[in-house]
Amino acid sequence: MVDHFQAKTFVAGETLLREGDPGGVAYMVEHGRVEVSKAVGGRKVVLNILGPGAIVGEMALIDKAPRMATVTALDKTVALVIDRRVFDKILADAPPVLRALVLAYTAHLRNLGSRASRLETDLHDAHSSKPGT
Repeated sequence: MVDHFQAKTFVAGETLLREGDPGGVAYMVEHGRVEVSKAVGGRKVVLNILGPGAIVGEMALIDKAPRMATVTALDKTVALVIDRRVFDKILADAPPVLRALVLAYTAHLRNLGSRASRLETDLHDAHSSKPGT
């Protein structure tokens, strides 16, 4: 299946995916490292550092909702591009129960992500409103 994907190289500091953008591609990291971050309360929160074998951007391909996080190359990174057309074909060929599970799982992850963002914002706001801070 990897034969269907093109490799793309990113330099350190280059953005692979941007939070809020529509999702036309996902990436599988072959070499290098990427940082996954989210804007919370006006500041950047690093969610994870990922390396070879990691897949990023898949949720936006699955549910066609905006990206939940920004992914940035930490060093020279080579990633395989998984575009919507190829992904949709793979998903269409999957058994219906698998498609339903993937969609349900993605909805669950988005819900958890939204809850975590609201909690982080509430904690930031509570800390900022304390006298002397």
